Amino acid sequence: MDRSDQMKKKAEELGLTTETLEEFRQVSDLPRTGWIKEWGEDYCPYGEIWREYAKEYPWFKELAPFYCDVIDTTTIENFSGHISHQITQNVILEGTECKRKYFESEKVKQGEYTYGTKD
Repeated sequence: MDRSDQMKKKAEELGLTTETLEEFRQVSDLPRTGWIKEWGEDYCPYGEIWREYAKEYPWFKELAPFYCDVIDTTTIENFSGHISHQITQNVILEGTECKRKYFESEKVKQGEYTYGTKD
């Protein structure tokens, strides 16, 4: 959660709240140059390499999506304090793009994160 704590601090310094996805995106520390939409399923640099790993190591295909799910979900939950996240399609498993949905979460509002509490 160090990363999302740093993002919250940056939002505060910029006079932003941590209430919306737009503010989250404004302070995201991920380099935008790594994600190139025109590359299709290789849009995500992780997906490109991880698909290769999955061919060589079949067990990797089952584990790799956990990284995206746990990290991305925990980051938005800690940053916002009320929004959660679900990946609905991951290029490692299927399709040509990663898809996700964001939603209000009563559990997150109560400090209960999908992959554990802040404490």
